[in-house]
Amino acid sequence: MALNQDPQTYPAMTSGQPVVEPLVLTPEETAEVQMLYDTLKPEATETARNYVLARTPAKYQVDMAALIEADWPAPPI
Repeated sequence: MALNQDPQTYPAMTSGQPVVEPLVLTPEETAEVQMLYDTLKPEATETARNYVLARTPAKYQVDMAALIEADWPAPPI
């Protein structure tokens, strides 16, 4: 069974990846995206901080903690 190769149905391929047209969001949807980002960012920041520190040898952890704090400041409590 042959697949429909209509270019209107299937996006053009570039380097093996489909070309995805960006969505045009409403102002409400844009606000929802921002709210979701603001909700997820503290957890992502904490995860990134812990990931790097957990993989740092003990003798470097004090200096690494300072670098982590500079790049990923802890979210306000």
